Amino acid sequence: TFHCDEALACAMLRMLPEFEGAAVLRSRDPAALEACRIIVDVGAEYDPARQRFDHHQRSFGDTMKELQHATKLSSAGLVYRHFGADVLA
Repeated sequence: TFHCDEALACAMLRMLPEFEGAAVLRSRDPAALEACRIIVDVGAEYDPARQRFDHHQRSFGDTMKELQHATKLSSAGLVYRHFGADVLA
């Protein structure tokens, strides 16, 4: 099914030189995900150092606190947090 947050996350990433030609793979298969350079909205892991941007784990509660916002971030919000300045440049 279609999810706006993952579609927006992928669209923002593809605006960046390092991902502009990247293929988008939709999968929950751990073996397929392990081969990806960056993962959004699946994988139950938020780890920017490993480029993993999921928000579905029970312990997740990150907000855009640097802008004093209290709403939990979606995968698009996480991508924006880490790549937004470059997307807007």
